[in-house]
Amino acid sequence: GDEDGEARTAAAEALSAIGVEAPGAVVPVLVAAMQASGSPVLEVQAVAGIGPPAVEAVPALVAVLGGSDLPARKAAAAALGAIGSGAAPAAVQPLVHAMHDASKDLRQAAAKALGALGRGAGGATAALIHTLGDEDPATRRAAAAALGRLGLEAPHTVVPALVAALGSGITTTRQLAPEALRAIGEQAAEAGEALVENLGDEDAGVRRAAGGA
Repeated sequence: GDEDGEARTAAAEALSAIGVEAPGAVVPVLVAAMQASGSPVLEVQAVAGIGPPAVEAVPALVAVLGGSDLPARKAAAAALGAIGSGAAPAAVQPLVHAMHDASKDLRQAAAKALGALGRGAGGATAALIHTLGDEDPATRRAAAAALGRLGLEAPHTVVPALVAALGSGITTTRQLAPEALRAIGEQAAEAGEALVENLGDEDAGVRRAAGGA
């Protein structure tokens, strides 16, 4: 009942707080609880609260991400992002897969998480650029923000891909690529010529975006 739910919430919050100081003791307990629960949202959120020290939970989080419980899957994506670069080797491909899910909320959460993984997520660049053409505006923006973050850490991978995206046949991709380039800043200087070309684009949104970058 409600009391059970409140007790679970309180326990998860307490474990998360303790886990920041003692991840070696707490993370295995949370992983076991995640694996035993039919809908481990609270346990996953507790792992997210611990952040990078919870890296040993990554395989269990990847398993939840690939499961069927949507709230838990969204929470798992966010938790992988909270763990950050330590999650990258195991998490990049599952998160890329999640960006193709039917749920726009999960696609958005996966894009945000990839942006938080650092240079280890450079292999997701093409998938994130593809997501600039997503039907959901919030997911498109999450992908642009992720590309901006990744581009700061891996400009040699991300910037040429964004320059190519400026010539995409998909209007939203041409509109959002400059946003990511703007976030990357001076390391994106090579995009200048392509941005100037887009000032003459047939779409007013693309022209505005190119002018603002």
